[in-house]
Amino acid sequence: MFGPRNFSGVRFSQLFAILAFAVALTACGPAGNSPANNAPANGADASNTPSNEPADNSKPAPPKEAKYPHQVIAALAKVYLQYGIIDEALRLYDLAIVQQLRQTNTEDAENWIGLADALVKANEKQKAEQAYKRALAIYEKLLQEKMVAGQATDAKLANFYISRIAVLYQVLGDNASRLKYLGMLVADEKSASEQLELAKIHAGLKNTEKAEAAFKKALDLTKDNLKDNATIKVEYARALRDFKREDEALAQVKDLVNSKEISDDARKGARRLMFEIYEARGELEKIDFK
Repeated sequence: MFGPRNFSGVRFSQLFAILAFAVALTACGPAGNSPANNAPANGADASNTPSNEPADNSKPAPPKEAKYPHQVIAALAKVYLQYGIIDEALRLYDLAIVQQLRQTNTEDAENWIGLADALVKANEKQKAEQAYKRALAIYEKLLQEKMVAGQATDAKLANFYISRIAVLYQVLGDNASRLKYLGMLVADEKSASEQLELAKIHAGLKNTEKAEAAFKKALDLTKDNLKDNATIKVEYARALRDFKREDEALAQVKDLVNSKEISDDARKGARRLMFEIYEARGELEKIDFK
């Protein structure tokens, strides 16, 4: 893609750790709870999914995410980038993109973003801009395919594409286009779950007012359902903490940390958030968990 890359010097212990991490990545699937990890592979179709044929018991079955070599290569590239081994990350992202195109005739926008991030670290900003623009073109095409007469056929997936497009336009310094796409984000006014997802997207994009409006809508829709309402309060509190409004975040969760009437996950989430805030302030003595 952008020319051959030389393997940078890596100690055996460091390389072993990287390889072990990459194997874990492919075995367990993508980590984290961001939208990108919950979306299908860009441009993928049913032919790209692992088959249901019985495994050959004479040898270990490969992880389902590793049907194609490019998937393992991309996972390894991501790890090298995280470890700051930029030359090898660049080489592997190049290789993953080329192999995916040859093997499946598709491209993954996230691989182009990874390549662009590595190019930025390599101080190759013009090439990084080209890679970001390629990722943008892929996501815009995928979004267009999800739109019929101006309406999304799959609102959740469309919102994911829109949020990624908005981030890329922000990186490229085109705020007008970023705002145009953000105006396309949609959620059912009567669906608390969709309002929550919309709120989280806006929070991640630092659109404070729109995030709060969606959080409050979700809270209002669940006011008669204590468990769902508590889950949303925890998410809202996390966003408030990220907005540097810690006192408001604590107010959202103070009645949840000792509640027996909400889910374990919500209670644990409330306690974790309270601990993190008080720990950062050096005020752990204020915690009163029962």
